Amino acid sequence: MIPEKYHTFVDGQVDAGKITAERLNKNWDNLYDMFNPSAVGISDDNIASTAKILVSNRDYLGSNKITGEFEFDTCPIFPDGSIDEDKINVVNFVVKSGGYIPDSDLSNNIPRKNGNEAISGAWSFNSIDPIIADVEELPAEIASGRILRYAGKLYVGKNSQWKELVTEDALTDIEDTLANMVVWGVTPSSAYRNNNSSSHPTDSSTFVKLKETTINEVVSGALSLTVEARILTGSGQIYFAKNGTMLGETFDVPQSEDFVEYILPNQSITLSSGDKLQVWGKKVEGTPSLFVQNFSLRFNRAITTLGQHNLSSPLVTVEQSDLDATYAL
Repeated sequence: MIPEKYHTFVDGQVDAGKITAERLNKNWDNLYDMFNPSAVGISDDNIASTAKILVSNRDYLGSNKITGEFEFDTCPIFPDGSIDEDKINVVNFVVKSGGYIPDSDLSNNIPRKNGNEAISGAWSFNSIDPIIADVEELPAEIASGRILRYAGKLYVGKNSQWKELVTEDALTDIEDTLANMVVWGVTPSSAYRNNNSSSHPTDSSTFVKLKETTINEVVSGALSLTVEARILTGSGQIYFAKNGTMLGETFDVPQSEDFVEYILPNQSITLSSGDKLQVWGKKVEGTPSLFVQNFSLRFNRAITTLGQHNLSSPLVTVEQSDLDATYAL
């Protein structure tokens, strides 16, 4: 802001050219206002001792080049046409100190023109390899992280090797192939699973079905069958069965006040959905009943076959679960 001139003295006109104290003082007052911080804002404390007042139509990039250090509260906007096109380049961008400037703050940190400006002049760039390069053969030198296209396939450098990249579809095909190659089964274990815990008695002197677990999935391999039995006086007998057909041997149950566990170990078995594993028993002598409880299967799920090869030592998985089953007795 520059104060307006109060009066112009004119030669040859007495009244107009008269120098009066009012007119002279008013002109000096207006000039003083230029440096009055409260009136205009220019004062000694915000003009550096070596600073100059810039005028808009001067070529400060030529013979009147400005040198020195400048600090701005906000970066200036160069008026249109004040900088020649060939002067606008990365070197002439002025940014605040402090390193990285986020994109959102660029407008406050880079002086710019108030309009479009073409960039001309000679430009050169360092050679930059493409992200994916086509090659006639895979190089002997492995570049970690480098991606190449060779014979229509992509390869990436990793762990001192060129490794082929595969698509999601190809991975799905591989997973399907592996799934078809893997046969799941069971292998004996100390872990108790599918516990059929309820207690059932019999006074029968002939074998009757006392416990039954129906398996609702297809599984093969080997497992152990266990059951607890007790007869207070006299004796009894029990055996394990699949669909009513005895598995293994008959176990004698002697007189005992406590339940005793009976185990049929490492029983090779193939089960279809709906097959029933059972415990049969009878009282041999004595008046009290024969009781059985806690009919359990002891196994681990494991991979028993890979492709055409049966594994001599099945691969036990970390995740384990009971067989899908229902319990009738």
